[in-house]
Amino acid sequence: MAGVQRIQATDGDFGAWSPYLRGSVNLGGPGRDPTTERRPWRLAYSTAITHQFANDDFRKPGDPRDASPTLNATAIDVFLAGNLYFTGEAQTVMYGDAGGYALGILGAGYKFDIAPRWDLSIEALVGAAGGGGVATNGGLIAGARAEIDYALTDTFLLSGGVGYLRTIEGGGMAPVTIHAGIKIPFQLGG
Repeated sequence: MAGVQRIQATDGDFGAWSPYLRGSVNLGGPGRDPTTERRPWRLAYSTAITHQFANDDFRKPGDPRDASPTLNATAIDVFLAGNLYFTGEAQTVMYGDAGGYALGILGAGYKFDIAPRWDLSIEALVGAAGGGGVATNGGLIAGARAEIDYALTDTFLLSGGVGYLRTIEGGGMAPVTIHAGIKIPFQLGG
């Protein structure tokens, strides 16, 4: 389900449109018909440290801070068909003089098996960001990311990549990003 809602202050000038995307997935819990065979859901949990390289448009006008923030990121990938997946990610600032800065990102990606134990993923992303004096210009952001994974085992991968995030409105928050972390693929149901 997708939609847009309006948030309006009753005693002030604040007003904002808030788009949303909601969905649910039946992972084969109680009440499932045992006579029907279902494929298991492929998922991957990941956690990483992300660094955003702030440029001249990263902070709000007049904000003298120029540090580049480092964030903690947590994500879940849900594979839809083959190597096509949906991703959801949350990031919150750890360092970089941007207290309260956070991001929520949704996207679609595709994983390419490039060599034994090596994968390359490409993702298109949209989301919301705000806080910490960052010029998010209303909060809606879009970007792309490429990451490479190396499988130490079948259930533990090292992951790293590069990306780019930009506000949809105006020229704010246009950093190049890098990240490094771990990824844990698993299955549910079946």
